[in-house]
Amino acid sequence: WNLADRRLIRTFDGHKGYVVSVAWSKDGRRLVSGGGAQDRTVRVWDVESGRPMHVFSGHAADVEGVAFHPNGKWVLSASEDKTIKVWSLESG
Repeated sequence: WNLADRRLIRTFDGHKGYVVSVAWSKDGRRLVSGGGAQDRTVRVWDVESGRPMHVFSGHAADVEGVAFHPNGKWVLSASEDKTIKVWSLESG
């Protein structure tokens, strides 16, 4: 949302369930989001286009937290399935 004029800037659409977590990359060019319900995916988005760059699957429960590693090459996800996963943005 643009707070100055209260208009919607962009929508990121693609999770099949609800969205539980989201984080910006340090450079502001990407978002990462974690899904819940039947989805349970980690999605990395291109902010400019609004399209997903990567979709990572493997958690058995809701993805409660997501973050970009400071090196900019990895995404971390924490899930109710009691695991933390590290995903490579270069190799998937």
